[in-house]
Amino acid sequence: MKKAFVILLILFCALSTKASEIEDDYLDIASNYAIIGDYKNTSAYLDKILQINPNNSNALKLKDKISDINSKNRNYLDENLNPYIKDAMKYKHSGDTQKMINALQEGTKAPNGYLAYYYLGNYFRSINDYKNAIDFYKTSIAIKPNFSPAYLGLGITLNHARMFQSSINPLEKYLEIEQNDDLAYYIKAQSEFELGLFQQALNDINKSVTINNAPEYRLVKAKILTKTQNYQEAKKILHEILPNIQTSETYEYMGLCEYNLGNYSSALSNYERSIILSEDDKRLEAKYNEVKSILESRQNEKIQGNQE
Repeated sequence: MKKAFVILLILFCALSTKASEIEDDYLDIASNYAIIGDYKNTSAYLDKILQINPNNSNALKLKDKISDINSKNRNYLDENLNPYIKDAMKYKHSGDTQKMINALQEGTKAPNGYLAYYYLGNYFRSINDYKNAIDFYKTSIAIKPNFSPAYLGLGITLNHARMFQSSINPLEKYLEIEQNDDLAYYIKAQSEFELGLFQQALNDINKSVTINNAPEYRLVKAKILTKTQNYQEAKKILHEILPNIQTSETYEYMGLCEYNLGNYSSALSNYERSIILSEDDKRLEAKYNEVKSILESRQNEKIQGNQE
């Protein structure tokens, strides 16, 4: 059985996915736990993936396999005490969203109803219905205040809804229970960054990077360092993560670093790449034209100097 399971894990690793680097890292950790038979930690890391991307097919498949193996002794999240949740997960995997919602709504009336509210929160967050997601997470917390995943789900949802100040408290509550969660520190740092709390954001993203040196986390650190005028250090990080994250935002911050370091030609090149990848051309084009104007002015000064 164990040999067959290891083979299955190898097949999972060979699948081509579009998941983020964070999801891939968590899947690797979950797979390692599964191989040694530590299914509780396997499930914990799979849930981290599904909190980020509820539709990650590899995580869902591996979670199903874990469920099959533990069918006679399932205790994670007490799903065995709320049969409606098990039904809801079956409907979810078969693609029947309405039946999934109906099962979860019935599950709210059953023992361990907090789980049904939590899964409803996850679903509505996945479709960007933040108002309903927030309400369901809060209800889950009200029923079981020590249920840490609901605090994380609430914090992430509030962050996505750009309610940054409100997101910090549930994330802090979550971290009181789960003290070494890189994702929670990452989301908290993002909220603090948006609020202009750059020192707090730097402290939290450093904790996140220490736990998991993921490129997405390091990008946030580079953004914070740029805002605090640590351009050289930010530039170094951006160079290191460019092979993994080639986005408009990455090139924009690279351009900003080069601009403030006086490397205008490099700044112009990075802003140009950022514009190509961006949907906000006007804002970036204004910065691009500013840098271009500086270079043209310097070139004209140089020509005049040579003429004299």
